[in-house]
Amino acid sequence: DYGEARRYLERAVEAHDDIDSPNLLCRARIALGNVSRLQRDFADARSNLMAAYTLATDRRLPREECLALEFLGDVLRDEGKPREARRYYARGMAVAGKIAPEGDLIMELLRRDGECLELLDQAEAAVRVLQKARKLATRLGDRFEEGVILRCLALAAARKRDWREAGRLVEDSVAFLESIKARHELGITHLVGARLFEARAGSGKKKVPAGLLEQSLKHALAAQQVFQDLDIPFWNQEADRVVSSLAWRHLGEVGAQDRRAGIISPAEAEAGAKVIAVSAAMRSALLQSESYAGFDEPVLVTGETGTGKELIARRIHQFSTRRDGPFVAVNCPAVPGTLFEREFFGHHKGAYTGAEDDQPGYVAQADGGTLFLDEIGELPLDLQPKLLRLLQEGTFNRLGDPAERSANVRLVAATNANLDRLVEEGKFRQDLNYRLKVLEVGLRPLRERTEDIVPLLQHFLSEFSGQQVTVWHFFNNESIQALRRYPWPGNVREVILVARRAHISLETEGRTEVRVGAGPEAIHLTGPARSDSGSGTGRARLQRVLEETGGNKAEAARQLGISRQTLYRWLKRHGISA
Repeated sequence: DYGEARRYLERAVEAHDDIDSPNLLCRARIALGNVSRLQRDFADARSNLMAAYTLATDRRLPREECLALEFLGDVLRDEGKPREARRYYARGMAVAGKIAPEGDLIMELLRRDGECLELLDQAEAAVRVLQKARKLATRLGDRFEEGVILRCLALAAARKRDWREAGRLVEDSVAFLESIKARHELGITHLVGARLFEARAGSGKKKVPAGLLEQSLKHALAAQQVFQDLDIPFWNQEADRVVSSLAWRHLGEVGAQDRRAGIISPAEAEAGAKVIAVSAAMRSALLQSESYAGFDEPVLVTGETGTGKELIARRIHQFSTRRDGPFVAVNCPAVPGTLFEREFFGHHKGAYTGAEDDQPGYVAQADGGTLFLDEIGELPLDLQPKLLRLLQEGTFNRLGDPAERSANVRLVAATNANLDRLVEEGKFRQDLNYRLKVLEVGLRPLRERTEDIVPLLQHFLSEFSGQQVTVWHFFNNESIQALRRYPWPGNVREVILVARRAHISLETEGRTEVRVGAGPEAIHLTGPARSDSGSGTGRARLQRVLEETGGNKAEAARQLGISRQTLYRWLKRHGISA
């Protein structure tokens, strides 16, 4: 948590300055400078590190002087200036050599020097320096440094077009860094693993082995997850770029295979074709969902009610190899808790009074396909370990049947709740939460992606009209601006409701008259009058009144000033069944 770290370190700098403690002040400034560097705030990093270096040389603090030089070099390296960085590392090594020629400072500086040599395309020299650093790291038991050194060696191997060695070293680096939860460096290593495909595919030497693209995409997605958690814009953007590049290449290969097999591509499938994504946030979510489709890991889709979580789940299914299998959607809150196990796993004949036959549950129905659990936060606590067993082992038991069964099911879950908070409250299992969050797609509310409002409205207005229309056919400019400012608490579902009401209003009255929202945030929408409005009666008017009364026929008859019997005759005459 770099933000929290900076707050503590800034307080430490003030405290040590007040009590005139030069060595502790120097270390606090070094640490603060390094945190700023990790966040890529290079100006603040340089300021703190130069202050630390000046203090260290004035007070004759050689270790602190060396550390300040080391991290000042890192600032230059991260700014893309490896030659200048090496000068700082060389001065640091001169100081460190006097302190401990075989110590940790020498190890760290050798690694950094090797990293810069690789950046300068001097792969052979880089390997020699990095191997020295690795021996020291192994002897000192420094798994962090050894993990980073392995990544640097992987980059050097890639420079020499030794792709097999580069791939092996990346996997070793990941293992080291994962074991000590060094997330920042782990994220960078995953990015290196992802970029190996781009480098190898662009080398033009040999055909890229099957499976390398999928492996690289896994690395890219893992990096994306790490940097989303760390919230560093530079690394977020780089991870997004690599994911995007690999995902589109992967989708292209899948599409080519489908065309050769005579299969309609998922993008052309009717259920998945109508996805409106103008905003960068929504396009990123769609790209993530399509990228995750190729794996069998669970996917967690998060977002407020009405943001389109089930649409994303269906899209994942449509882009997956399971597209020909079933898609079984379960609305968890709609299933009574006492019946959930029976509905979920099925029951055996005689399991309870009235159970006259074996009945499959949702899991068996989804075998070979995708099981979508909407609002998984509502899943009964006693059922959660059984779901975890299904995810980990692929096995389950029907109610009343001791025989173990298996199911090949890919789970996509959705929630508008904060699962971490539910875990803290004891309402959701932590191990299941971890399992679900392997791959996660977050959908932002419509108020945070305002670029999508008008395109969504135009799409649904066209659907209800049966032809392509524009929003200006229904709303004047003032109303459209109000729509853009409206917070849309119901998200896309509310857009659909507004589009339906606007269509009915224009059809029945010849003009748009729609009220949206309630209280101080309510808005009144109007639009241009139609010259061919007709009498304003008939089928469209009936539909409008039924819409406004929520299908309540007694209330609809009252508003129309007719008896219920007359309403039923009119509904029959116009072929309106509900």
